Amino acid sequence: MNTVPNLDGLAIEELEAFHAKYSSATLHEAADLVGDTRRGYTIATQLLATYAQTKALAMRARELGNIVGALAHEFTCENIYNLLPEDLRW
Repeated sequence: MNTVPNLDGLAIEELEAFHAKYSSATLHEAADLVGDTRRGYTIATQLLATYAQTKALAMRARELGNIVGALAHEFTCENIYNLLPEDLRW
C-alpha cells in the first residue's frame, strides 16, 4: 500500500518538506512511498516531489497576488498529476 498523501491538502511548509525528502529519496524511501518496486517507482517518486515543489510555488505566487504565475504552476501540477499511475493519485 502506498503512503502518498493528498498533496493538494498540504500547507506550503509541508509541501516543501515533502519535496526535500523525496527529491533525493533512497530506493527504500521511494519504495515505501509508492508501496512497491514496480517499474518506474523512482520516477513516480520524483514526479511526486516535483509536484509538491511546484504546488508550493503556485501557492506562494497566489499569496503574492501573482495569479498568472500561480496558474502557470498549477498547469504544470496538472500535467504532472496526469503522468502519475492512477493508484498514486489522490
